[in-house]
Amino acid sequence: VGMLTADRAALRMGNEVTERKVTALEAAVSVLTAERDASNADVIRLRTENEELVETMEMQQQLLDETEEVQRRTMDKFWNSLADLRCRVQGQLAIRRVREMSSSASASMCHAEAHDRPED
Repeated sequence: VGMLTADRAALRMGNEVTERKVTALEAAVSVLTAERDASNADVIRLRTENEELVETMEMQQQLLDETEEVQRRTMDKFWNSLADLRCRVQGQLAIRRVREMSSSASASMCHAEAHDRPED
């Protein structure tokens, strides 16, 4: 009977040790589960941030493309206006030269006529 009691006591002690190990393992599983859940939440947050960044980059690229197009059209208008202004200035200069030449020719003719007239 004494041996049986000792065996039972050893089994109880073994059971208590096993229960403590199971409790420690359950606690470890809980910690790991919490860490996994936090990691999954981080992954979801990072995916969302990544999607937002991609959308922001796409909008920035679209704005850049639109800005470049506006800049190109503005430069086209500038060069066209400059060419138009240059043509107008050249036209005005040509008109002025014609008038000056016409004026010089008239003056020369008047001077020549004055020399051709007999004096009274």
